[in-house]
Amino acid sequence: MRTEAIADMLRREDIDALVCARGGFGAARLIPYLSEVGPLPHKPFMGFSDITVLLLSWLRSGGPQPVWGPMVAVSLGDDAPPRAVELGRRALRGDLGGAELIGPDDHAQSMVSGTVEAEVVGGTLCLCSESIGTPYELDCKERILLLEDQNEDLYRIDRYLMHLRLAGKLDDACGFILGRTFVGDDVTGFARSLDELLADYLAPLGKPVLANVPTGHAEYCLPIPFGVPVRMAVGGSPSEHRLTVLGGRSLALSSPA
Repeated sequence: MRTEAIADMLRREDIDALVCARGGFGAARLIPYLSEVGPLPHKPFMGFSDITVLLLSWLRSGGPQPVWGPMVAVSLGDDAPPRAVELGRRALRGDLGGAELIGPDDHAQSMVSGTVEAEVVGGTLCLCSESIGTPYELDCKERILLLEDQNEDLYRIDRYLMHLRLAGKLDDACGFILGRTFVGDDVTGFARSLDELLADYLAPLGKPVLANVPTGHAEYCLPIPFGVPVRMAVGGSPSEHRLTVLGGRSLALSSPA
């Protein structure tokens, strides 16, 4: 079984971290079996997209250190700037303590200015929404909520965001990080643009919102550790934005919820 293979690799002394090859679908099929493999060591486990469900599950149960970050088949190609590649390497070494994850060249944008210190949680929007009611349900109480997706219709994004709002998840979060690839090429047939839609849901909350971040399905994927305190400062220009991992070399996971 895939769960046993993952557990075996995490337990091997000659393996310090695991990075997923790709996303796709089917990761949720592993969830019922994760409890059967027993305790797993606290090693970095990195991926995004469909891997969202595994990252959320381990954030709740403990074990591997979940890192939202690049995968082998995507986001590690020639389009990734050297700084992003180096951050990915540091993430796999468990060496992101003190790292500045966002730089001026990443062209992140401010939706709501402000500063907050908290852990990050989240992932691909549709999977965060669908996690509600499951054992790995998104828990963003007093956390920064990361949301991104790709090639979605605007009406579906509206549906996912409304689901998160009605479940209290947007109110629970203390800030937001937004990716830059939510929609596909065809954005006709909806009354609002993507920016207007996101602002409708998030701006009235008055919490810091850093948008257009190159992570997840973007042209390159900046790694962001989950369950580790960061300081997010959203200013008036790209040179003022900061996303800093707090603490030293050891990225200790917080106690499971």
